[in-house]
Amino acid sequence: MGCYSSQILFYVIYRLVGEILSDISSIMAFSIILFSISCSISIIVSGNLPSKRLPPSPFPKKRKKFLGLCFLE
Repeated sequence: MGCYSSQILFYVIYRLVGEILSDISSIMAFSIILFSISCSISIIVSGNLPSKRLPPSPFPKKRKKFLGLCFLE
């Protein structure tokens, strides 16, 4: 009987851990999606706003650098 109840307990813990992990993975996926959206918005904003004030030549370098930082974080 003790062995059977420990199997039930193990199954309950396994199910709880599985639920928590699936919640964490969905939260992480959601945060990654939000981060990529905010990142692309900031790239668009930083790409559009300074181009009116500065000459367009330094922009490709800055944009690539910003993209690299974005995906590294």
